[in-house]
Amino acid sequence: MSAPAALQLEDLVTAVYCALDDALAEARITCRNGKLLPRRGPAPEMDDREVLCLAVLQELLGFESDNAYFRWLHNNALLKRLFPTLLTRQKFAERRVLLTPLLQKLCRAFCALHGEAAPPFSVIDSHPVSVCEVVRSKRGGRRLEGLSATGYCASLKKYFHGVREHLVFTPGGYVSEVLTTSGNRHDVNGLYELLKRPFSGALLGDSAYQPNQELRRRLEGAGIRVHAEQRRNAREPRPEYFRRWLHQRRSAIERRIGLYNRQFQASRTLNRSARHYKARRWTKALAHNCSRHVNAEQGRPVESTAHFRAAA
Repeated sequence: MSAPAALQLEDLVTAVYCALDDALAEARITCRNGKLLPRRGPAPEMDDREVLCLAVLQELLGFESDNAYFRWLHNNALLKRLFPTLLTRQKFAERRVLLTPLLQKLCRAFCALHGEAAPPFSVIDSHPVSVCEVVRSKRGGRRLEGLSATGYCASLKKYFHGVREHLVFTPGGYVSEVLTTSGNRHDVNGLYELLKRPFSGALLGDSAYQPNQELRRRLEGAGIRVHAEQRRNAREPRPEYFRRWLHQRRSAIERRIGLYNRQFQASRTLNRSARHYKARRWTKALAHNCSRHVNAEQGRPVESTAHFRAAA
């Protein structure tokens, strides 16, 4: 079987638009008067679906800066023809924040489209997201409205100033949850954040996600069963076959997070506002799920985004 031909930019926009329509239909969300979320006021100048498509397109094409992305949009005749009512950069950022609850629903909708609405298990792990260099962390106070802090990443063996982001992956590689804690907090605090989400089922994690008895009782009350890898000096070690099974299911998580960081520049953020930070992180997760959906539909390598950037 020959390799698929390279995508053209117009084909990419169409593919992303159709993929988002599939997710909206799965989530049973309809566009009324140009609005995907009900709110007061007249019809917006730019349709919510167009804002959503441009936001996902920004992450797929690898634009880390909103400013650079909008300079490229204004100099691209094809995009100006496809989106004639293009907003200013500031208005676009505000509309993206407005659509944050929708971004979360669409991430889960992509999971449901591929039969993973209720997977047999999910895998959780964290990675550091730098806001600035550690030496600059004391200039101007704490960033992200006090959320950022200086912490240590054991896997990378370095200090960072920012937040610790916890990603929950389905077995098929789709992101179902994005959780955020301060950079100096332990990984187990991500489980407290998970209690605030509509999540249930088995959750696999490393030894840092071992909850205490009180937290485990709260998690089980919410329908969450945590299976964390044990330390070598555990008082009651699990059977060998279960430890091998748990390690095999978790073995791909670090590679997936590393790939996620490289493809979507997810290891650092340029945001200074907590609400804009949340919107941008969920947009990255949505772009990740959307790219896998588009690749599966077109018979391309599921974990590849190189052809998306080549289209630009």
